[in-house]
Amino acid sequence: QFVQNRLGNLRARLSKLATLDISQIPTDRVGLGSKVVVEDERTGKRETYHLVIADSMEMDEGHVSMGSPIGKALHDRAVGETAILKLPTMVRKLKVVELQTLHEQGE
Repeated sequence: QFVQNRLGNLRARLSKLATLDISQIPTDRVGLGSKVVVEDERTGKRETYHLVIADSMEMDEGHVSMGSPIGKALHDRAVGETAILKLPTMVRKLKVVELQTLHEQGE
C-alpha cells in the first residue's frame, strides 16, 4: 500500500510538472527553479535557497517551496532588491545578491 501510494504521488507530480510552461518562468527574476543567494541586512549572513514546487516530497537542505513564506517573499525579486520576510517573532530583510534562474541552470 505504501508503494502504491508513493507511485500515485509521483504520477501526480509528473502530471503537474508536464503542464508547466517554462516560457512563463522569468529569466531575470526569482521564480520556480531559481537558486538564490540572499544576505540578511541585519546580520550580514548569506543563505542559499532553491525554489521548488510546493508538493516536493523530499526537500533537500536549502530547498524551499514557492508557497512557503520565504518562497513568497523572494518570488519575482531581482538581484539588488530586498525581500521582506515577516515571521511571527521578527521581520527579516533579505537582499538578493546572486540569482541563477531555471533557464541558466539548464544551459
